[in-house]
Amino acid sequence: LEKLISNLLDFARSSTPQLVTVKPSELVDACLLLLQSQIAKLGLQLSREYHPDLPTVVGDPGQLKQVLLNILTNAIQASKPGGRLTVRLETLSEWLLVEIEDTGCGIPNQQLKNIFDPFVTTKDDGTGLGLSIALRIIEDHRGRIEVDSKEGIGSRFTIHLPLAAPAVAEVPGQPT
Repeated sequence: LEKLISNLLDFARSSTPQLVTVKPSELVDACLLLLQSQIAKLGLQLSREYHPDLPTVVGDPGQLKQVLLNILTNAIQASKPGGRLTVRLETLSEWLLVEIEDTGCGIPNQQLKNIFDPFVTTKDDGTGLGLSIALRIIEDHRGRIEVDSKEGIGSRFTIHLPLAAPAVAEVPGQPT
């Protein structure tokens, strides 16, 4: 009940992101560190496919960690023992792509269109707010989330976040 109330309050409370420059690889690493015991317990093969020196994004680190933790936790819980969890970071044009892919149970087609709706869950102990909160946070960061899932094969969540604008060096005598 406490967890449900906490999640409901988080969902209802729309806080403005506290924007700072964020290194994507550090956010992902911090989240995977928090989840390492759950990953190990299932014997999941973790694959990190990213370079630590990717371009930065501007965002609220706490909120972005919440998004990653929600999606990673879902991926872990959907996984079978010995499955694979892949986290991929890459840039595409002016976007940072964060892909979280699992070889779990997948999401049935008829449920895919509703997974971001509040209170929609397939878990006995789930609140159905994790993905709703994640979507709202990403949209507040001017991004989007895409999902590709095949029942019995697994799911891939792709988060698109705008890259931070490169700093413009001031040249003496030149207008900026």
